[in-house]
Amino acid sequence: MKKYIAVFLSIVVSLSLCACGSTDTKQDSINNEPDTSSKVEESTEKASNALKVVGDTTDTTMNEISTENDTFVEKLISFGFTEDEAMENAKILRQCGIPNIDICEPTDANATIDGLVAYRGELDDDRTFWFTVDSRKIFYVSLNGEDLYDEDKGGYLKNFNDVHIPETYMSESTKMTLKNQTEPFLDKYFPYDTRYYDAWAVGREDDVFMVQCQISDGSILTDNWLFARVWYEQQEDGTFTPTGVEINGRSYAVKE
Repeated sequence: MKKYIAVFLSIVVSLSLCACGSTDTKQDSINNEPDTSSKVEESTEKASNALKVVGDTTDTTMNEISTENDTFVEKLISFGFTEDEAMENAKILRQCGIPNIDICEPTDANATIDGLVAYRGELDDDRTFWFTVDSRKIFYVSLNGEDLYDEDKGGYLKNFNDVHIPETYMSESTKMTLKNQTEPFLDKYFPYDTRYYDAWAVGREDDVFMVQCQISDGSILTDNWLFARVWYEQQEDGTFTPTGVEINGRSYAVKE
């Protein structure tokens, strides 16, 4: 009996020791984990204190200045101007409000800035501008044929944005309406002849429209074609009133 009791006691002691060892191990593991809280605080403190601005703040706001390269000067230099010449000529173009000259090219590839040369730039379908150089200096600038700068007239005349750009867009239905209105209108000028109309074209500038066509006696083989143009003014109700007639270069009174 004593033998069994001794064995039992030894087992109980062993289990107790294992349990204690396991608890101690977990506690050691917890105690050995790195403490990151102090490092995070230290890192945050370093970041906030990395750069310290010393000075008094004000409510003053300064205008930002572009850091882009001057495309006017660069383009003019590519045409052969010196840097100083390019800077002076660029002032004239900017004074006129020209948006850019990247699309400008000389109208005569053989002309040089040492003589007389014109440069042309087409911004879009409705806007084309020119500047002309004589002996390495710009003396004339225009937009759609309207003078912006003319040295002979005292220099600066008008800004690019002050030039009226007329509306030119037309829908297909508007073109068809004008075509259908023009044919019977022109019939009044040929009351005794057979008429055949061809080569139609329509143009617009704001509320003024022009219809042009060619007219023959109906024989396709004939060379006796007449060229006609009719001008209309669009009314507030959307209708078109004839205001002018031209046949083969001669103007005629408008017939009712």
